[in-house]
Amino acid sequence: MMSLSERRSFYVRGNLKKSDQNPIVLYWTYYIQEVPIDHWDSKALNHSQLFKYSVTKGYLNATKFFFGKLKKQLRSRMIANSFCIHFKELYKPHCIIKDHLAIACFLISEIRPNYPAIYNFDMLHLICLHFLEWPRQKYFMAVVNRMRHYLFERRFGDLLERIFERDHGDFKDYDYKKLFMEFWLQSPLKSKAYVAESRIGFGIFMKFVKKYFEFLFVENAFALKAKFRGVVLQQEIPENIPHFEKGNVEFFKFLVRERVTTRTSIDRFLHQRFVSFPYAEFGIPFFDGRTSLGELMYLIDSISGTV
Repeated sequence: MMSLSERRSFYVRGNLKKSDQNPIVLYWTYYIQEVPIDHWDSKALNHSQLFKYSVTKGYLNATKFFFGKLKKQLRSRMIANSFCIHFKELYKPHCIIKDHLAIACFLISEIRPNYPAIYNFDMLHLICLHFLEWPRQKYFMAVVNRMRHYLFERRFGDLLERIFERDHGDFKDYDYKKLFMEFWLQSPLKSKAYVAESRIGFGIFMKFVKKYFEFLFVENAFALKAKFRGVVLQQEIPENIPHFEKGNVEFFKFLVRERVTTRTSIDRFLHQRFVSFPYAEFGIPFFDGRTSLGELMYLIDSISGTV
């Protein structure tokens, strides 16, 4: 084994700069060879740099180790930098990287409450989207609740819309209606108000009604409308009505009762043309003002307790 003086002369900064080795390998080589700490002051072997390298490469255990080596006053800033800079792969559409996701979860658990730097990061919600993929859905609410203080109102809307799209697209790998309701009930009031007053809430409500209760937009569907009114107002039992599934009826009532959209918002969107709104997606003739929404509005008022 080399003497201490031989090891010191062997591990010089010049050799490190010329090396193509993994910096974590070099770090542990220094450590095992008992090279004194004054030989570790190369920028490449700085604990901060090694932490960044571990995050970028997806080394979970190394990330945890070097995070523990960081000064406490530096940790929150390094977490913020990780989400802003070093998680680029996680933000690519349909990209699922297990190790990076595990690192993200670890760092989320280490975020100090109300740390202001995270507020400036507008892509944090994209981490949550990975928890809408099987089999991670059961952790979605835990992750969102940990991050809710750092999410902008419009990002709550984006997540709510994405959950709805999973249900609307007939994904069977999870109960997305139940997740939608749980997410909504635990959302901040400001976020709920944003959704209710925006095209997000209007779009969710109208897409759902069109898919399951399109007869509400048909002028001569009097019999179905009457049956649906009886079910919604609990005058008839849903199981005895073949046209309606109980889960869909309950979700319809939830959307109205919780004001995911409002009568005012519906009137506003129907009577004003918004260039950015994809009206064609609905394919419903009432957008040109020729179809009455009297029955739908009556049900909204009845469920809301305004009639």
